[in-house]
Parts: sequence; C-alpha cells; structure tokens
Amino acid sequence: TSKKKRKCAIIIQSACRSFVYRKNYCEAKSSIITIQCAWRCILAFKKLEYMKDMKAGEIERNEEMEKIEMLCMQREAELEKERKDAIAKAQAEKQEMQKRKSIQEKEKKKEELEARLLREAEEKESRKILMIEEIEAKSRKSIHDAEQEMKRSAKLNSMLRERVYEEEFRL
Repeated sequence: TSKKKRKCAIIIQSACRSFVYRKNYCEAKSSIITIQCAWRCILAFKKLEYMKDMKAGEIERNEEMEKIEMLCMQREAELEKERKDAIAKAQAEKQEMQKRKSIQEKEKKKEELEARLLREAEEKESRKILMIEEIEAKSRKSIHDAEQEMKRSAKLNSMLRERVYEEEFRL
C-alpha cells in the first residue's frame, strides 16, 4: 500500500507540475505574441511616420523621427528585457524539470536495486532452509541407523551372554 500511495503521489505531483509548466508556457507564449505585436506596431508606425514626413516639411519630419526613434529604442529595450526574462524563466523551468526527472530515475533505480537485493536475500534464505532441512534429514537417518546398529549390537550382546551362560552351565 505504501508503494501504491507513493505512485499515486508521484502521479498527482506530475499532474501539478504539468499544469504549472503549461500555465507558464501559455504566459510566455502570450508575452511573446504581445512583444511581436508591439514590434510590428512600431514598424508600421515608423513606416507611417516616414510616409507623413515625406509629405510634411523637413523640420517637422526630423523632429518626429527623432521622437519615434527614441520611443522605438525605449520600446526595443523593454521588449529585449522581456524576451530575456522569458528565456531565463523557460531555461530555469527546463533545468528544474531535468532535475526532477533525474531524481525520479535515481529513485526508480534505487527501488529496482532494493527489489533485486530483497529477491536475492529471499533466495539465499530459501537455500539456507533447504540446506538445513537436508542436514536434518541426514541427521535423522544417521540417528536412525545408529539406533538400528545399537539394537543389533544389543541383540548380539544378549545372544553372546546367553551362550556364555550356556557354556558356564555346561561346565
């Protein structure tokens, strides 16, 4: 039952981790899509401003371009920071997952080794029991043989005594 409980706990933990990783993945994906959208907006805005500047005066166009470039650079920096953060988070999650997988593999190997050692110990104990039973059987046979020999010996002794008595009476 403890193995069943342990397996059930592992399954529940796995499902929880899966949920967390899926949630983090969806958040990261959403962030990436947001970043892509913002970047496309910036590019479209730049293109629009460029087209407007072509029609507008030279001075206004330069001032607007500078503002746009400044905003773009700021937004690019923000997007780059968000991208790096998302990558770092994904890498950390991947490492954590690999650690858990490694631990699970080690636990599985440990359980297999323990099971093998238990089987070997049981086999060894079984062989010991068989050897003890064999020794006991041989001992019982030896005792039986010795008892039979003692009976024969006692019978021979009594026969010898009778002959000795008969010999003494004859004399």
